[in-house]
Amino acid sequence: MFELDAHIEFSHTNFLFFHALISMTRKTPMKKRRFLPFLILAGLFLCLPGCTFLYESRATHPEDLQPLRLQAEQAEAEGRYKVAAKAYGKLARVSISKAVAAEFYARRAKCQLLAGKINPAKASYEELLKNYPLYISYEQTVEELRQLAECFESGKGTFLGLRDPYNAVDIYQTIVRETPAVHVSLKDRMKLAELLLKIGRQEEAANVYKGILKQDPEQHETRLKLAVLLEEFSHKGDGDGRKLRAATREINAFLQKTDAAHPNRADAEALLLKMQNTEATRMLNLAKFYMLPRHKRDETAKKYLVDLIREFPNTEAAKEARQILEEKFETKP
Repeated sequence: MFELDAHIEFSHTNFLFFHALISMTRKTPMKKRRFLPFLILAGLFLCLPGCTFLYESRATHPEDLQPLRLQAEQAEAEGRYKVAAKAYGKLARVSISKAVAAEFYARRAKCQLLAGKINPAKASYEELLKNYPLYISYEQTVEELRQLAECFESGKGTFLGLRDPYNAVDIYQTIVRETPAVHVSLKDRMKLAELLLKIGRQEEAANVYKGILKQDPEQHETRLKLAVLLEEFSHKGDGDGRKLRAATREINAFLQKTDAAHPNRADAEALLLKMQNTEATRMLNLAKFYMLPRHKRDETAKKYLVDLIREFPNTEAAKEARQILEEKFETKP
């Protein structure tokens, strides 16, 4: 059996050095012992290289690793994934070649995943991507990361079986950030956005949708989802209406690029009507604001009313705007 033994090897010189140091300490008066700490530190510095228990010897020949490798592969084949993962980790740590170490670390991560040890597996995959990016199969690694994210999302392998979408988000962010774009599918980005929405990080989800549309403008369903998010954002601190206008642009683009038979077209038209009413109401309120006696900016108010009627003629706000123009400004729009 291949074993990594640790030995403590003190040379005869080291022994004599410490014996002399102890004797000198006993004979030196207390007032003159202020330099002794430095001597002790120097002695430790000289002797530590002989203490091989402080580090692990690294194998110098691949054949030296063969017995342990066979043990790991046998354990993996028999479904004893915990044992296999531990053996692969030991093999990786003692391997000189980075390519060989990357192979063993990858197999350790997979065995941890199969054993249901998903938190150690997550750490192993992150270490693999960070330290061995040139030596791994991205296609295989990304597929296993998807499986790992599914475990967290479903609660398989988590504490008490609790669902953990936060770690699932971390994994998909790792996929998008750390792997070449050719290995990141549209489904990966969509899944990331879905998980972000699930944990209440809507703005990050919107940014993911924007990235998808930048990469593929023909993703109409994604454009509709982005429009819905932007419309929701417009209800929170959208004083100048910029967010609502952005949502309107996206919904108009969706309606222009989809035919009448599209299953989501009715929802898009309803959302557009809702946004038009919201924007029309905002313009009407601004007009009323400038008509107040303390402002007396009737021309500005009139401009808002005219623009409202021109841009949103079929809204309830437009009806009220026409009435104000006729009664206050004696103008028939």
